[in-house]
Amino acid sequence: MSLTILPEGRTLAVGPGISVLEACREHDIDLPGICGGRGRCRECRVTVIGRDAAVSALDKALLEPGDLSRGWRLSCQLSVDGDLTVELPPVSLKLLDPGVVVPQLESVEPVIRDVVVDLPAALGESDRPAASLLDDALLEKGIRVERRSLAALRELGLALSRRQTRLRCLLHEGTLLDVRVPSSSPVYGLAIDIGTSTVSAALLDLSTLAMLSVETARNPQGAYGGDFMSRIAFAMEKEENLLELHNKIVGGINRMIERLVMSYGLARNDIVLVTVAGNAVMHHLFFGLDVKTLGGFPFRPVLNELAVVPAAELALRLSPATPVVGLPLISGYIGADTVGVVVALDLLARSDTVIAVDVGTNAEVALVHRGKLYVCSAPAGPAFEGAQMACGTQARPGAITKIAIDDKRRELRIATVEEKPPFGIAGTGIVDAIAELARVGVLDDSGRMLETNDWPAWLRERAHLAGEMKAFVFAHDADNRPLYVHQGDVRELQLAKAATATAIHYVMAAANVTAAELDRVYVAGAFGSYLDPVSMLRIALLPDVPRERVEFIGNAALAGAVLATLSRRHLENAVRVAREAVRVDMATDESFQDVFVDKLRLAH
Repeated sequence: MSLTILPEGRTLAVGPGISVLEACREHDIDLPGICGGRGRCRECRVTVIGRDAAVSALDKALLEPGDLSRGWRLSCQLSVDGDLTVELPPVSLKLLDPGVVVPQLESVEPVIRDVVVDLPAALGESDRPAASLLDDALLEKGIRVERRSLAALRELGLALSRRQTRLRCLLHEGTLLDVRVPSSSPVYGLAIDIGTSTVSAALLDLSTLAMLSVETARNPQGAYGGDFMSRIAFAMEKEENLLELHNKIVGGINRMIERLVMSYGLARNDIVLVTVAGNAVMHHLFFGLDVKTLGGFPFRPVLNELAVVPAAELALRLSPATPVVGLPLISGYIGADTVGVVVALDLLARSDTVIAVDVGTNAEVALVHRGKLYVCSAPAGPAFEGAQMACGTQARPGAITKIAIDDKRRELRIATVEEKPPFGIAGTGIVDAIAELARVGVLDDSGRMLETNDWPAWLRERAHLAGEMKAFVFAHDADNRPLYVHQGDVRELQLAKAATATAIHYVMAAANVTAAELDRVYVAGAFGSYLDPVSMLRIALLPDVPRERVEFIGNAALAGAVLATLSRRHLENAVRVAREAVRVDMATDESFQDVFVDKLRLAH
């Protein structure tokens, strides 16, 4: 039987009875499965093309009749019973704000040394090994060679056989990576942020320090669950599963490399450095390290220091000796993504009091006060990305990203991605929706949806019953299906919001800082970049500060990886951050439950 996947255009030979989600897993096709394929979310939905498909009980429970009529099915429930064609949803984007990176690159010492040397004119009369002669020439330039890649030795031998004594040498931390004929052709670096949901990679010109491209793709491990605890649980089932998760992320990154190489006409050996950031679980899975001890106390990592591994050991499709640098972890639950955020903002050099909040599946918080850095992390879950919401979706064309209720004009306004007709509500739209419903009196501060008769009269026509739960309708899709937020959605968002706000509370308490003392609140992460600061403040997701103190900085974890790829100072700063940060442990505090419950409220 054949399964054709659009828009990739791939046709797979599959056995009867396999689910579409499982077939995509086996063939390295990225399809999110937030709930791990258990039929509890809607993110793995696909559109069946050209034929009817059976409707499962879970399809009926999670998808509206209008969705089903136009071919939507949950891929985890859709079995291949004959030749089948399905279309996958597009991926959402992650942002990289150049304004965070560029000002810090005015004067840098590069991580990759790119130097030209001249070997002695009388080379042909000497019986000394060519490698020793090259070592001496480099030492004259202040560079001591400690190791040599086999590729460099091969190229050295070939160059000398052609009587080329003027050579271009590429080195990383004492390792001679490559030997070339001198030219002005650039070499490149790759900075990668491995997020739980998406992976972003920035292609960098190491000569000009320019960012050429930012590629974004789903994390292919998403088919095994939407949060890192799901990945840990899968890895713990049997040892082979750890290798499967490792191969998935390496395969996904190799596909990104392939696209970049093709798009820019690069030779693979022109990418001479890779730097990787990610939370502790994503870091370990990328390097193929066991994650069992990251799932519970004492949250012990296998490794937390700076890691440098040749690309060949990870099966990355680059020159075998290309160094792959994993930024250090702060602990088993505060990862290299937090280090990246701190590096991007240069927090250790700040004299003011600032806090950075990376909003997403895993919430990371960093606060600097009087030169001391405090960090904390909390699993917020995928609710911020629209997962596990009745009408939730990722931020793709047609997704509602902004919602406003105008009391005076008695109108409700929405904005969608690319101004396409609405078909679902993205996480940012959910935050706006709940903030607005709380403001106008549809929700109380506890998150309870009031009786319809207690709503403003002009909004009562938007009341809806979703099963047994009260709901508020914001729009209708092209098939007149209501797009709404119901009571269960509010509770899901409150849990994610409370996890983030609780982490913020604990770092501020550790530093003995009040909201009034915060000079700046930075919101990091691709999801955070789309949020309305007024909505965030209204539902108490952020500390109670004036709006003008809130600043959005995009994917700061990726920005930190970019800086660590281009600048030795920033790479060394990453090591210092991991060493000096004060880890704030909130889970063992006796008052944790009380704080968390208080942070469920939709008000300060």
